[in-house]
Amino acid sequence: MGERKPLINNADMSDDMQQEAVNCASRALEKYSIEKDIAAFIKKEFDKKYNPTWHCIVGRNFGRIMMSEHKAVVKNADMSDDMQQEAVDCAAQALEKYSVEKDIAAFIKKEFDRKYNPTWHCIVGRNFGSYVTHETKHFIYFYLGDNAFLLFKSG
Repeated sequence: MGERKPLINNADMSDDMQQEAVNCASRALEKYSIEKDIAAFIKKEFDKKYNPTWHCIVGRNFGRIMMSEHKAVVKNADMSDDMQQEAVDCAAQALEKYSVEKDIAAFIKKEFDRKYNPTWHCIVGRNFGSYVTHETKHFIYFYLGDNAFLLFKSG
């Protein structure tokens, strides 16, 4: 089987530390097959090299949104089908890039402001109520996975 190139999705550490993380993960994968053991090895190596206290999480689907398992469910919409699909696609992209609801909402709002002109508003979360005024043909409320998305244009 050919060598697989590591892909770093997001990091807040120096390039040298990132390379060390990749090298350390490679060594761990050569030595261990159980995710808990791989994580323990990486954590201990980083504790030794960079001082405690490091944490490591290893998992096949960690950090991924499995979109095939999460079909969008549109609860209410006053929006063209194409724009609805764009909203769902944009939300899926935001979920891949961000983990904080505020950041997910900001990404979607900015994309819709750019593509469809201001002023869009976006609320993302697992538990919220709403009652909003929106421009005709510019409203969607849907679920993607465990998150609800309210996107509308007003103002």
